[in-house]
Amino acid sequence: MQVLLEVSIGLILTFAVMAVVVSSAMELASAAFRMRAHVLEQGIARMLDDQQVKPGGLFKWLGQRKPSGPAPCTTAVLQHPLIRALSSARAKDRPPSYIGAVTFATAFLGSSLTAVSLMTKFAADRSTLQARIDSLPAGGPHDTIVAAWARSENDPSKLVAALLDGGNEAAVAALLGPAGDIVNRITALENQGDPAAATLRGAWNAAGNDPTTFVRSLNHPALMTKATGGVDAVEGALQEIRDAHPHLGKSLTDLWERAGRDFTKFRHEIEDWFDREMDRVSGWYSRWTQWIMVGLALAVALRTQHFGGDDRSLAVA
Repeated sequence: MQVLLEVSIGLILTFAVMAVVVSSAMELASAAFRMRAHVLEQGIARMLDDQQVKPGGLFKWLGQRKPSGPAPCTTAVLQHPLIRALSSARAKDRPPSYIGAVTFATAFLGSSLTAVSLMTKFAADRSTLQARIDSLPAGGPHDTIVAAWARSENDPSKLVAALLDGGNEAAVAALLGPAGDIVNRITALENQGDPAAATLRGAWNAAGNDPTTFVRSLNHPALMTKATGGVDAVEGALQEIRDAHPHLGKSLTDLWERAGRDFTKFRHEIEDWFDREMDRVSGWYSRWTQWIMVGLALAVALRTQHFGGDDRSLAVA
């Protein structure tokens, strides 16, 4: 009986040590690869219908998918000062690991989603964008764009969001290229059947073919600012989002109608929407971490068995 009790205690202590080792290793891996932050970013991208994604790095075999190209709506929200302030000083240009529903709703309603979405359509190709930046004359917009391009880690959406947030509309206009390039890009979007093409064509014609005026006309105030103008102003802003990003616009319009066209209730609907989506994100993260922990536990068990076998062989010798 005493031997059985000792064996039981030994097994319990072994399992406890294994659990601590595996959990600690999981936390170290999560921190090193910023898994929580990446999963959160991908969840927000799905929520806002930024669907350009591909497997990347460690997450390729975990099923994690990261944005493969510009994700303008996600970028517009994550670049908001309230959310950027949540990241550590060493990772200030990376998304945080946690965002509260109230903070998200404030950042979302205060972001220039439409402008970033529309302007990113002109800067979707990184190599073309880099060539355009290199062709700009030194000084003025060139220096502003180069500095923002470096800070954005060569991400077109982050570059556009940074320039618009900084009020550098002239720099964005220089980034778009000459008038002929803008017209060609709008025509290409029309040929592709892009729903935003009509908005861009109308803004371009109204701007008198002037790039700076064109950018300024599309850089409208955010939803929260327009709320001061009443129901009609908010619905006008929602129509702009539908034109630039139809699926997101439809989701927001449905939430607006569900809120009874009341902006305070609309904000609460966005908070509830975010909480529901984050519950799903938590489920993804839990499943991935469970598989990783199983793999780590097997690796530790096999390693322990290997050492145990060596010890027994020495004892026999």
